[in-house]
Amino acid sequence: MFERRMGQTYTQEVFRYFLRVESNRGAQARRSVLLLLVSLEERDGAKAAITRAVADEIFSGLWRTVREVDFVGWFRQDRVAAAVLTQGDALPAAEDCRRIAQRITRALQQRVPNDIAGRLDVQVRQWRPRHNRQPS
Repeated sequence: MFERRMGQTYTQEVFRYFLRVESNRGAQARRSVLLLLVSLEERDGAKAAITRAVADEIFSGLWRTVREVDFVGWFRQDRVAAAVLTQGDALPAAEDCRRIAQRITRALQQRVPNDIAGRLDVQVRQWRPRHNRQPS
């Protein structure tokens, strides 16, 4: 099963489409949707481009970490990798989101070169569907 998922990195356009679909589905079912965002920080705090080699390791790490029902792709093409994590009825507390981000960060840091590992920025945010909505 894992091998089938390895090639399913969605482009920004397709990923955002599935994010909208899942958000609407979640809202109707009163389920929360979490958006996991992975980017690289430049020294000045700006987001750095993610090279193909680093992206391959990030996505491989995400596929190994998220559940089969979750999906991964580009939130911002070549800048912010992402995964949509569907949840149960209750919205997780901020502390739960922080713990998920820490767990994913540790998993990804083991896969990427040391100089990249220190620049990983992993965030987990509750996503609520609205038109043209960015993560909160």
